[in-house]
Amino acid sequence: MAVPVVLDLAGRRCVIVGGGRVAERKIGVLLPSGADLLVVAPKVTARIRSLAGRRRLGWRRVGYHPSCLRRACLAFALTSDPATNRRVARDARRLGLFVNVADDPGLCTLVMPAILRRGDLLVTVSTSGLSPGLARSLRDALEERIGPEYGEYLRIVGSVRRRLRLAVVDPRERARRLRRVPGAALLARLRSGRRREAWRTARRAAGLPEGGGVRHGAAS
Repeated sequence: MAVPVVLDLAGRRCVIVGGGRVAERKIGVLLPSGADLLVVAPKVTARIRSLAGRRRLGWRRVGYHPSCLRRACLAFALTSDPATNRRVARDARRLGLFVNVADDPGLCTLVMPAILRRGDLLVTVSTSGLSPGLARSLRDALEERIGPEYGEYLRIVGSVRRRLRLAVVDPRERARRLRRVPGAALLARLRSGRRREAWRTARRAAGLPEGGGVRHGAAS
């Protein structure tokens, strides 16, 4: 059974074997992660070529060889040749790498879900590779319900939590104050563009001073 995880790929080598439209879409998902992307393909799309020219990723203009997976943490077999994809999957498994294979869930040890980002909020939908179209459809439906205000809401709550760690020693008191921050009310203010009011409301609810200073010890 698959287990969902969230990976921090910043600075880690991810090898994409293939340079077509499928590879281009996968690169679009991986780029925001800050991963060290390496494309292995004799030919690539204009978009991939442009990204390589701007040094957003590396590009080896060669056919696949097992040495291409050196230093990688993830591998993506995204060519139009099933035999090559099987070779990549076999070599990745031998090296202990997770691998995603285009149009062949049975060879995958890594399945990329449909992703919805709202700032630090990450919502993923996976069908275990059986129906990427359904995953995208469900993601699109969620996109209509989960707006950009959720990303700002997380920024507010994260800021309040950091300030409470400095201001309040007792962890139970910190948790109690954080629970007083009104989630639905903050989201409503953010949806209507009242950003500053939302920040003030959160700080007041948590018992934090407006001026940015901190108080030590528990609240009275």
